[in-house]
Amino acid sequence: MTIHATFASLAIGLPLLALAGFTSDVQQSVGGADAEYIARAMTAAPPNVAHDATIVRMANGTVQTLKVGANQFTCMVANTGPMCMAPIATAWVLAWQTHAPPPDKLGFIYALNGDTGASNTDPWATKPAPDNHWVETGPYVMMVGLPVKKMSFSRAPDPDSTYPYVRWSGTPYEHVVIPLNPANRKLAAVLRDAAGVLTEAASNVSDPSLIQVIGEMRADAKVLLGNLSKMAP
Repeated sequence: MTIHATFASLAIGLPLLALAGFTSDVQQSVGGADAEYIARAMTAAPPNVAHDATIVRMANGTVQTLKVGANQFTCMVANTGPMCMAPIATAWVLAWQTHAPPPDKLGFIYALNGDTGASNTDPWATKPAPDNHWVETGPYVMMVGLPVKKMSFSRAPDPDSTYPYVRWSGTPYEHVVIPLNPANRKLAAVLRDAAGVLTEAASNVSDPSLIQVIGEMRADAKVLLGNLSKMAP
């Protein structure tokens, strides 16, 4: 199966452990460091999502499944911190981790535990450097996938991380970071209304043909935004 076929499988909900071309080591029981990793990965999403999510760890092109879930979400701890994602976003993360082409649909990722900092210009940086524009962000969600290239959020290398911005601009893996800043009343209000967020996304797309693509993310957005609306002040 090619990497593109793998993306297609993920987009219709196949779990990450089924990826062809990558080794999957499924753990039946966990403890010690594995249990700690699972607990950390699950902090990325609301409990009702994380509880039934599949938990994976990636290393050297190998996908190790530590916990098989019952929903379509996959959680892991990436270089930037814990994250939980629905199928389209899972495909995007796999592409990023393996330097492969990302999917051409929009996906959502939870990062409700925030991060310990990430380069805003280098997708694979693991620590701050004088020229990699290290940015720390509190709790946030992400919109990922190639359609992000058509969106007009801030692309500054050193953005205000309390407002939405594009990370890794100019690379195949650029994505929108949407901080959950309680002080940003406008954002909090938008998060209460799934239709409002989809309208906001549509208004930042310059290519009318992407409206159909935005429609395809509604299934992921319904779950994500339903939880965020309860969390917003």
